[in-house]
Amino acid sequence: MTSQDVHNDSSPGVASLVSGIMSDAQDLIKHQFTLFRQELQEDVVKAKKASNALAVGLVFGLAAGIILSAALALLLQELFPHWSASACFGLVGLLDAIVAGGLLMAGLKKLQTITATDQSIQAAKENIQWLMKK
Repeated sequence: MTSQDVHNDSSPGVASLVSGIMSDAQDLIKHQFTLFRQELQEDVVKAKKASNALAVGLVFGLAAGIILSAALALLLQELFPHWSASACFGLVGLLDAIVAGGLLMAGLKKLQTITATDQSIQAAKENIQWLMKK
């Protein structure tokens, strides 16, 4: 067997190996983007749920806040007749602002839990960098 025969025998093996590596790389990228798309869809569902909860909370909070705030301010004015009406309403308004701030913070924390997309992007970048080195 000559060296030319050995070279010809190994060529199909190397070509199929390179072809297999390229096929695996393409499959890896396809799977990575499928995973990314799925996680993005899950994040959209989470965002919808969070925004729905925020919207419903805001509507009910607004209605209840107006009614209860007026009632509480009037009660304060009856309990403390020497206080002015504006002082009573101002105190109740301050309490309302504190409660509203707490509810908004809770909604923002819920939105901040959406991080899976960042992890998928980072994994895809790492896979592409690994493939470029090969």
